[in-house]
Amino acid sequence: MQNMRDSIRALILDSKNAAPSSRLITFLGAEIEVRQPTLDGITKMTEMKENQGLSDATAMLIFYAFVPGTNERVFEEGDIEFLKNLPFSHDVATFITAVGEMSNIDLQVKVATKNSEETDSASGQ
Repeated sequence: MQNMRDSIRALILDSKNAAPSSRLITFLGAEIEVRQPTLDGITKMTEMKENQGLSDATAMLIFYAFVPGTNERVFEEGDIEFLKNLPFSHDVATFITAVGEMSNIDLQVKVATKNSEETDSASGQ
């Protein structure tokens, strides 16, 4: 049993899938690197969202937008007011979609479900 556990752990811990994926996108005229959320990053992002009353998009921009090829984030907490006031544009949608795709989250289904629930509750169903 221990050998099976050790082989499973070795396979997982040595896996290339354990490293977050990333992609380059153009965001408001600048090339940025969007990184796949990590488990720790999701926890920290959720804490920041709750403590500062942020939207998912604002928090994701702070946590998952990087200067390409570095570990330096493009945005920081001091940019929150600017980010909160960005218009929801094609670039913002592209960023959110990139994070969702790398996380295997179907954002369109979530939005459609939310809109459907809001319509149902408004019509008394």
